[in-house]
Amino acid sequence: FDQIMHKVDKRHPYLLFFTLSHNAQAQSIAYRYAKEQGLDIVEIVSFQISAFNFRTKQAVSVERLLGYIAAADFIVTTSFHGTALSVLYNKEFVYFADNPQVGERSTDLLKSIGLDNRVIDKDDNDLSFDPIDYTKVQIQLDAACSHSKNFILRSLLCHSSQ
Repeated sequence: FDQIMHKVDKRHPYLLFFTLSHNAQAQSIAYRYAKEQGLDIVEIVSFQISAFNFRTKQAVSVERLLGYIAAADFIVTTSFHGTALSVLYNKEFVYFADNPQVGERSTDLLKSIGLDNRVIDKDDNDLSFDPIDYTKVQIQLDAACSHSKNFILRSLLCHSSQ
């Protein structure tokens, strides 16, 4: 991803608010955390109305999205891709589970790598987040990737022998 990423001109530390739907609670958590930590807010939204009227980015390219995620100091997201990219870029983040049916991929991913404590549901308002130990996460992620690769190889071998 680094090869296609558009570097962001970062002047101040910021929280990236990346959401696909309007969610007042996720917005509130992002705002409160940014204020407590002294972070600016950059928001990437897929709907017409800005949540904060700060530095809003709508319909950004993949290259720009990668740049904003890579440069963020903290991420609040309701998106699977925001979650997965936060992990790949070793970011401090929370995933706001606003729709259990849609969010299953994110919660499953986070459980599989020991980050289920980064899932916030509608009843959660705690803003105390311990730093993520990405050394431990990488071990879990490598094991999950190895398991997936083995599954695919076994499936291909079974399919080719038929």
